[in-house]
Amino acid sequence: MRTFIKIVVFLIVIVIAGLIALPFFIDPNDYKDEISREVEKVTGRNLTLQGDIGLSVFPWIALDLGPLSLSNAEGFKADTFAKVQAAEIRIKLIPLLKKQLEMDTIILDGLVLNLETDKSGKTNWDDLVKPDATEEA
Repeated sequence: MRTFIKIVVFLIVIVIAGLIALPFFIDPNDYKDEISREVEKVTGRNLTLQGDIGLSVFPWIALDLGPLSLSNAEGFKADTFAKVQAAEIRIKLIPLLKKQLEMDTIILDGLVLNLETDKSGKTNWDDLVKPDATEEA
């Protein structure tokens, strides 16, 4: 019984040490282009990440982002839909291990959000919001 407890404690220590060491081995800045491509694929808009991305893993996964901007929809006046001087996103770690995404904190410092409506009543965020299934029916 004592051996089993020692093995469990050892495994827990190894997992925690691995999580703490993860930011030293993975540079999130290597994925900036991939992140921008995925955002463009999903939204059709360009995401520009100007600053460095900071990563911490324990007790939650946290991303610290520098200045970033999201381009505006076509046909609207402003160049950007949203612009932020700095952002921090924290994701709960335990639910992520269960394949569930739970945000803990989202901080947007210096947010400039350009909301526009054209003459036909279409807004520049319509393409970002998916209609409900009830509306489609």
